[in-house]
Amino acid sequence: MNRPKYVASCSGGKDSVATLLLAAQHKEPLDEAVFSEVMFDQDTSGEVPEHRDFIYDRLKPFCEKELGIKFTILHADKTYDDVFHHVITRGPHKGEVRGFAWAGMCAVNRDCKIPPVRKYNAALSPDTVSY
Repeated sequence: MNRPKYVASCSGGKDSVATLLLAAQHKEPLDEAVFSEVMFDQDTSGEVPEHRDFIYDRLKPFCEKELGIKFTILHADKTYDDVFHHVITRGPHKGEVRGFAWAGMCAVNRDCKIPPVRKYNAALSPDTVSY
């Protein structure tokens, strides 16, 4: 019997990076880290430039070369631009353009950050362990 695959969602922040480092240090099983990048439009990242550079230039290579962990970057079908220009279809603001995302009610997180992780996890083997 093969052991299950172990996958960790990683925001690239201090807590999730510490989790990857601790897993490696303590020889915990971890096969892959998954980062969901919000895109501003189809060609431009919506992440803070320094954070995006950290993910692509430092964290991804470090995980793959030093820790031996595959690092996958996901993207949603929707972009920040799509969410910004979305026309609301129900509720008291029906017919209005959504505009800027509000903290605590963030459509960008709901539409751009979470769906690719859920879709990716759903495609994994049922015995996969997700952190």
